[in-house]
Amino acid sequence: MKKLLGIMVLSLLLSGNAYSESVLFLNCKADNTINLKTGENSATAGQFTLRINREKEVKTLNGSQGLIATRSDSNEIYYGSSDDDSFNFQGFMNLDDPELLFIYHVTINRINGQMKNYVQGFKDISKKKEEDREKPDAQLVHYSSCEVAKKKF
Repeated sequence: MKKLLGIMVLSLLLSGNAYSESVLFLNCKADNTINLKTGENSATAGQFTLRINREKEVKTLNGSQGLIATRSDSNEIYYGSSDDDSFNFQGFMNLDDPELLFIYHVTINRINGQMKNYVQGFKDISKKKEEDREKPDAQLVHYSSCEVAKKKF
């Protein structure tokens, strides 16, 4: 009986996900946007919820892989990883126009809640020369402040 109890306690201790939430909700408030092509810095208004799904998360020596995040205000889907200090996501979206593509690189600081969303925009890809296809037509950085959402019930 002691061995069985010891095995159960040890397995719970070694299981890092034993009591963790499988979905994390972050309430985010947009702060400002910087256009990297023009240098223009503009205030941004708006709020959104970022839903981080941890159901397929795989723990590694340096953090975890297999995270999926979605935004409440758009159809953007991000795939990523995390470590002790940050969540890191990548994603893309092409809206309804096949000639318009957006690539996202999102980093969320787990210490202070600062979210940095680096966006590259490409248009008329099929009409560009081969060597110009990898050069973005627009480059923006969106900054937001995020905090873990409180459960209401």
